[in-house]
Amino acid sequence: MHDVFISYSSQDKAVADATCARLEAAGIRCWIAPRDILPGMDWGGSIIEAIEGARLMVLILSASADGSPQILREVERAVNKGLRLIPLRIQDIKPGKNLEYFLGTPHWLDAITPPLDKHLEYLVQTAKTLLEQEGDHPKEAVIQPPPAVPPTPLAQRKVLIGAGAAIGLLILVTLFWLIHSRSPLSQFVGAWTTSNSNGPGRTYFTLEIARDGSYMYQADYREAGQSTLRNGRLYLSKDAAFERNAGPVASGSKPPAPANIAAAISPEVWALIGRFCGVAPQAPDSNPFRLVPESHPPTPGAVPLPSVWEWYPTFGNMVWHLRFEFKPDGNYSFSAITVDVGQFTADKGIWSANSSVLQTTTGGKYWFVGAKSMVMTGTVRGAMQTSGNGQTLWERTESIALAQITPRAFPSEAATPAVAAAEASASSSASPSSRATPSMITIDKHFIVTHQSPVYAQPDVSSSIIGDVRRRRKVHAIGFLGNWLKIEMANGNSGFIPVSAVE
Repeated sequence: MHDVFISYSSQDKAVADATCARLEAAGIRCWIAPRDILPGMDWGGSIIEAIEGARLMVLILSASADGSPQILREVERAVNKGLRLIPLRIQDIKPGKNLEYFLGTPHWLDAITPPLDKHLEYLVQTAKTLLEQEGDHPKEAVIQPPPAVPPTPLAQRKVLIGAGAAIGLLILVTLFWLIHSRSPLSQFVGAWTTSNSNGPGRTYFTLEIARDGSYMYQADYREAGQSTLRNGRLYLSKDAAFERNAGPVASGSKPPAPANIAAAISPEVWALIGRFCGVAPQAPDSNPFRLVPESHPPTPGAVPLPSVWEWYPTFGNMVWHLRFEFKPDGNYSFSAITVDVGQFTADKGIWSANSSVLQTTTGGKYWFVGAKSMVMTGTVRGAMQTSGNGQTLWERTESIALAQITPRAFPSEAATPAVAAAEASASSSASPSSRATPSMITIDKHFIVTHQSPVYAQPDVSSSIIGDVRRRRKVHAIGFLGNWLKIEMANGNSGFIPVSAVE
């Protein structure tokens, strides 16, 4: 059973899908091709039956729809059957004479100017009003008396009762599946990505939502360019428009690296951290980055390798992985990654996300454009710059394992005296708004294991393995640290598994 038949040209499928999703989110049952044509059924026959079973038709009116003979046949059939018609005009066109003949209706809606969601809200209200009016004047129904049923033997009655119970149970299961499969949250399940420019780099956002509403949200800033040494100072540039002074070079560093690498971070990154964490981060006075030993071997005569520097600060309880790489050819790269977890809800065009890390809630509106795109107003964790009207377009993608941001063991010795001096002073001069080592965030959540994984004694793959978790089993997470979950094991002990092992 359905309330609305949606008629549209195949070239307008994205708008038609968004219209269908918005109406169904408001509790209005829709029929739309090809989704509701069962395999093996005749296309034309399915269309006719769907129009006869509908109470209202929504026509997505565009230039391609106006020139479609199939659309004209559907509209003609609907008018002949007495269906009320709502044309939703998405292009500034005047319908041709053949189609205009059937559109003599006061319920004409224009959806030419963005945003589409505003017009779809009005469409929902119009459709509800028309359906309610029709409900006040139901069509007459002819009720046939049931045929006489001869009495049946007791054995046959038992069989019929059992069959009836089985059919009833099947119907209940089917109804539950249909309701659950069309729940608003089910449309969000999976991974979504978007990105935007931030000065010399670009930030890539990944939002993964599980069936129970749990979410993981990653911000991944990437930047690359050229490092130039002039008068004892290092300058970083993506191009001439984004050159910045990274400060004096650390004595003896090869390839050259700044004495205070934090000073080389772009202002746009500090702004990103501030929006994501709700704090005002400040660069420390001396170098908090640590040299990754294997990236800079001190062996004389060895082939020059890049020098890799890492820092794991915590801003507003959010753990970040900041990484610089300086290459022998003068190129450099920088990344800044963090992960948030929490609970996501969505219903009737409104979404909200409750961060388990910061204990804050954000929210806004949403609508879908086809099966692989959605538009959201507002942002999860407020990390991105939205468009001028506050909207962000997200694209569905394959689920990915979020980048590892767990701190590794820092080297006990530095490659050069300058690096050693910087490391010695790092712990005493760190900014009060950040910490050099991440802190554990306490949570109390249950997850389903999607990828079998060892359980480690520490949040480090080099630590000892104390157990394992298997697919389709449930785990109790009691802590969150970077890209690791601290779980409570069946024997009462605790261990760590990667976030990518669960959904």
